Amino acid sequence: MFYIRRFGKFHSPWRILQIARVIALYYNLLTYFLIIVIISQCPLFFSLYQKFIQ
Repeated sequence: MFYIRRFGKFHSPWRILQIARVIALYYNLLTYFLIIVIISQCPLFFSLYQKFIQ
């Protein structure tokens, strides 16, 4: 019974920490996705830049 009451007391901070870890994970995945998209678009920008030079 004491364990259940103690778990209930510490449930909220652990839940907040878990949610924060999930948000950080999704933020990192989104950042990596955007970097990959930018890198994949670089050759297109480079070819357009060469056309403007010529």
